[in-house]
Amino acid sequence: MRPTVPSCPTARRPQRASAPCAAPPSKSTRVERRAWWCRGLGGLCVLTVALFVAAVNKDSAIVRLQQHGVPVEVTVTSCLGNLGGSGSNAASYTCSGTFSLDGHHQTDVIDGTTTFHRSGSTIAP
Repeated sequence: MRPTVPSCPTARRPQRASAPCAAPPSKSTRVERRAWWCRGLGGLCVLTVALFVAAVNKDSAIVRLQQHGVPVEVTVTSCLGNLGGSGSNAASYTCSGTFSLDGHHQTDVIDGTTTFHRSGSTIAP
């Protein structure tokens, strides 16, 4: 007598050797999968809101500095070109410089530099 393998008429894909007739996913499995999708979507929404709030705060800080900041004269210490997408031309420049404010010397990156500045040159406000 031959050993018989239970048949599974609803299966449309080949069965594994360990489980010749796999049962369809239970309702609890579908509910768990949906719960994970909802958690992922909720996390993505929270991340989107957090990044939006951070961008708004950064923009408001820039506006406050532009309206109420103290203008200083900056002496350029270095200026490097940033390459464009193909790498064949300079898209912008990253320059750093020093300035004095209330008797303290500071060194920082000069934001918004679109042209090349030689070392030792000064940028007035």
